[in-house]
Amino acid sequence: MKIIRNLKVGTLLMAIPMLIASCDNQQQQPVAQTDDTGYEFVNGYPTAATIQKAYDEADLNRAIQTYRFFYPTVSILATWDGNIAAGCVPNQTFAIMDGAPAQVAFTPNSDTRYAGLPLDLSNGPIVMEVPAGPIMSAVNDMNQLWVMDIGMPGPDKGKGGKHIILPPNYTGKVPAGY
Repeated sequence: MKIIRNLKVGTLLMAIPMLIASCDNQQQQPVAQTDDTGYEFVNGYPTAATIQKAYDEADLNRAIQTYRFFYPTVSILATWDGNIAAGCVPNQTFAIMDGAPAQVAFTPNSDTRYAGLPLDLSNGPIVMEVPAGPIMSAVNDMNQLWVMDIGMPGPDKGKGGKHIILPPNYTGKVPAGY
């Protein structure tokens, strides 16, 4: 601060362009920097290899997210098709699948008994009457997202009950008692 106060205005004005010119000279020389990711920058700009690497990593990330998002849907659709091929009729009959280590399926446990009841809600709500007893089940949508529990973990606590399953975006009235 003391030096600037002692300088004359004309000297100060000449010193500023000299400082700027000195900074410009330093910026004209390429300065390469590499961070922990392996990205390389020259004068603050990514190199062509770094740009390509960033695009490749973004593509890989999108592929992984797509796989994770659609895997449950592909699995449940295969289950739906398998149930239909085994003779299930949507909204009428279901199949029992006894899990076994040799069973080919994406997500089931190999020691669990499954009942696959394909429900088609395209014509409106479905009423499901569940008898009392040690039933443990769930309703999932076509993305394998949970809709409701049935039986012991459900609202009837294994004592039996009537449940109504509504289609997406249903706007009608829900009858009492469900």
